[in-house]
Amino acid sequence: MDQAIVIKTEASTAANAPASTTGIRLASLILTAAGLFYLYQAIKLPMGDPPGTGVGAVPVLVAVCWVVFGAFVTVRNRGASADLGLWPRGSAALRVGVAFFLCVMFIVGLPLFGIFLTTGAFLLLMGRLAGAPWTSAVVLSATTPVAFWIVFSLGLKASLPFGSLLTVIFRG
Repeated sequence: MDQAIVIKTEASTAANAPASTTGIRLASLILTAAGLFYLYQAIKLPMGDPPGTGVGAVPVLVAVCWVVFGAFVTVRNRGASADLGLWPRGSAALRVGVAFFLCVMFIVGLPLFGIFLTTGAFLLLMGRLAGAPWTSAVVLSATTPVAFWIVFSLGLKASLPFGSLLTVIFRG
């Protein structure tokens, strides 16, 4: 009886163990590829005159940061750990899937909800997914859109995408 409990505990621990560096590398490659697709779509938006003042400036900046950080994580985690295998399992696999879903929802939500709400919600959910305390996640998700507004709208006089839903609500 005790041996069955030990075997079951070891199996459940292995399924929920942190992803190997290979799994992290694979996940970051997938997210970097999604960032490259987002960058491709963002480059199609008008950059404005002078460059950087159009509606495409912020999405391109977000996409470049996404790709750079994704590539950094991919390269940083070069070593392979054979203890967990190639694919993340259990809760680690679920977290990778949720992170990918949040990135896709950021891309889909940007035209509808705009840069401020989309970025705030994305940072709040990603912060919580990464294990940040609620207070840190809320502070980051509130201050980053405010910083975007101060730097781009007030400082650079750039037009940030407010999103079609917010435009209808506030101008309707």
